[in-house]
Amino acid sequence: MTAQLTSRGPIQLRHDISDAEDDVEWPSEEDSEDEASANGASASPSDDGSEEQHDSANDSDNADDTEDTEPPEEKEVLKDIDFGTLAEAQERFAPQSRKRKLPTGFDADHDADTNTAARPPAAKDRDRYGPPAKVFSTIKHAPAIHSSRQQVSRTRSIFSPPPATTKSRDPRFDPTVMSATLNKSSVSKANRNYSFLTSYQADEVLSLKQQIKKAAASGDVEQQDSLKRQLMSLEAKLRNSERVAREEKVVAEHNAKEKAAIREGKKAKPFYLKPGEIRKQAEEVRKEAMGKKARDKAEKRRQKREKGRDSRGMPRVRRE
Repeated sequence: MTAQLTSRGPIQLRHDISDAEDDVEWPSEEDSEDEASANGASASPSDDGSEEQHDSANDSDNADDTEDTEPPEEKEVLKDIDFGTLAEAQERFAPQSRKRKLPTGFDADHDADTNTAARPPAAKDRDRYGPPAKVFSTIKHAPAIHSSRQQVSRTRSIFSPPPATTKSRDPRFDPTVMSATLNKSSVSKANRNYSFLTSYQADEVLSLKQQIKKAAASGDVEQQDSLKRQLMSLEAKLRNSERVAREEKVVAEHNAKEKAAIREGKKAKPFYLKPGEIRKQAEEVRKEAMGKKARDKAEKRRQKREKGRDSRGMPRVRRE
């Protein structure tokens, strides 16, 4: 290590370098101005862009020259100042930043002030801010808003008579009463007690058919349509009552068989039919009661319905 250091020669100190720099002749400001004017005269007047670039280059050269042309006395003074003193001077005399430091929790206070500013003005400030803006709902599915300032009618309806189209009805056979009755035995008992009404309905069907014929002969189309609707409704009621009677008969026969089996010791618990099984057995009973022609006709109608149901999803060419 020692051999290498001695071979390189003596180490030159900082003041030696500064003395060497002091021997250098520094160009004066007048010389730099003369050079700039000479360069400007040699440039062509037609190239505006080149002139601007040249001027900017001259300005930068002048700035570098002014920075480098510091008096040697100032350099002598600055080289003796330590770095701690320079750092202190920089902190003390440095230009203050425009951004002021915010205290802790400023964001929360700022948000609170923003929310306060967003609130509607108080009553005393309404004159200054003007009337508050009306808020309208932008949801198209929202319910309609109706003003509460609409004047109410001064006339009050204390009693309104029922409309003339309302017909009197027997509460014993009202569908709401019959369906709300939980005791099924009472419903079946009422049906048995008033079974004579079925014969009255059959007579009414015959009279309606005769009236339809008379209306068709007279050419009264409106009366004919009205009578047909009444006839269809009455026939549907009769069919429904017959269906209920058949289902009740099927259930009664099945329960009697189950009781007999339990009495004989063949079963320990009775088996109750499901609603679907009851309807199926009642339909079989209905078909057995029909004649051969009626059964064939009903079978053709059933096949036609099934064929139409199956051909709905087929193309029109394959339906035939």
